[in-house]
This record gives sequence, C-alpha cells and structure tokens, in this order.
Amino acid sequence: MYQPFIPQNKAQFKWLVYPWFWGISILPLWILNVISYAIYFILYRLFKYRVRVVRENLAHAFPHLSIKEQSIIENAYYRHLADLFVETIKGLNLDSKSVKQYVKLENNDLLESFYQSKQSALIVLSHCGNWEWSCIAASLYTPMPFYVVYKPLKNPGFNSFMYQLRSKTGSKPIAMNETLRMVSKNSDIPFFLAMVGDQNPGNVNQVYWNQFLNQETAFLNGPAKISLKNKIPIIYLKSRKIKRHHYVLTPELIVDFNNYQDLDSQKIMDKIVKSIEDEILAQPEIWLWSHRRWKHKRNK
Repeated sequence: MYQPFIPQNKAQFKWLVYPWFWGISILPLWILNVISYAIYFILYRLFKYRVRVVRENLAHAFPHLSIKEQSIIENAYYRHLADLFVETIKGLNLDSKSVKQYVKLENNDLLESFYQSKQSALIVLSHCGNWEWSCIAASLYTPMPFYVVYKPLKNPGFNSFMYQLRSKTGSKPIAMNETLRMVSKNSDIPFFLAMVGDQNPGNVNQVYWNQFLNQETAFLNGPAKISLKNKIPIIYLKSRKIKRHHYVLTPELIVDFNNYQDLDSQKIMDKIVKSIEDEILAQPEIWLWSHRRWKHKRNK
C-alpha cells in the first residue's frame, strides 16, 4: 500500500514543506478562497473526511433538529474547516496590523483593567472560530505578558511550524506539562495565561464530568485547579465569525474571587462548560465537530 512521505524532522520540514506554505501564505485572499473551496470539496465531497464522526456528534448534540437542519450545519462546518486550513497558513505572512484587521476585540476595558491593577488572569477559550488567530490576536490588545498553553505535536517539523505561528505576535507558547511550573515561577509577575477549555482528555482519570451538548462529557479540570490554587480569576474569551476570515472576540469575567468566596473546582468548571456551550449554540458551524470529543464514556 502506498504510504505518503511525511517529514519527520525540522530539517525535512524546513526544506520540503515550509517553502510551499510560505508561497501559499503570500497569495491574495481571493486565490486562497479558491484553494479553500478545493480543500472543502476534497475533504467533504471526495474523501468524506470524518463525516461519520461529524454526523454522530451533531445528531447527539442536536436531537431536536431535523436531518436537513443538521446537514446545513454539517455543510457550513466543512466550509469553515477549509477556511481554517488556509487561515493557518496565511498566518505565516500576517503582521500585527493585519492580525488586528481580521480579529477584533470587544470590551478591551476588561483586559486593560487587569493590566492596570497588575493582576493575573486565566483566559479560557474553545475550539470555536479560529482559536490560533484568537490567541495571537488577544496578545496584541494588551501589553501584559501573554502565555498560550499548547499540546506539543508528535511531528517535530509541524510542531516547530505551529510554535512559530503562535509566538509571532509576542505571545509565549508554553507546553501543557510546563504550565504549573510557569505559574509558580511567575507568581509575583502579572500575566495572562490562555488555555483551550474543551480539549479531549487523554484518559478519564481525575477528570470533570458534566452535561455538555446533550451528553455526559469529560473535561480536563486544569483551569479550575490553577485558578483555585493561585486565586487567579478566569476570563472566558468568546469568538464569533462575522464574515469569512473575520472574527470578533468578546472577553467575559466568569470567575472573580472578590465576588465569590465559596468557589470550588466543580463550580468553576460549571461556569466554563456553560460558557463553551453557549458559544457553540450561538454559531454551531464554527466549532470543531470532526474532533472525536465523546470517545470516552464514564464508568458507572
């Protein structure tokens, strides 16, 4: 059986893949839209990439919708997914000014208030919109140190590529297993720490379970643990897509220790899950439906 060649180290990626990505990134947007449509056709119509997963997820999340209504979301999702591919590559050639043209921030007063008071905060977001652009854009709207938690990719070449993208506007990518150490090390220095809150746990040991999109779902409770241990407030960063390649971010303070004295891990996670679900229900086609989010089942 034919096995495609996949670069397995940074040197191979640099010389065999990166030049193609760079060439694509400098193309005008109208050409990238043509490429996006080709990706959509290949993934969805030709190879039916994870269509079964998407349909199962939509059916469980929206049992009240008809098959036709679920199909409309499905089709719109694959168009958005194709846009994500070209937007990620386009990020190679975007400067800070361009990023802010594509990603606007509402209510910048909230981030500014944390900066002025020299208080740290966790920023939790989901796989809605373009989460990569959301992180690099949010860091441009505040002078406070901005860390972004990421899960390192197994392929060193692609991992290096994504690290370059995530750090290009001044944000500081930090590996998931280094998060607690970073927070402890910077306890006297105010910072923002961005984390994706709807990651699928690698296993179901010590996870948080809640009803999410009409089904019992496992969540990593890292944000709650960090928030409680260090008394760090949590800002939820909501994303909505206003038109093709253009997003608006809205930060909302959802955990404030000044107003809630009886917070525990369960209550914090409840607030995070509710925020994620509300964001998805407002614009379901821009969430990552091809992710195998519900592969883990709770042991009764």
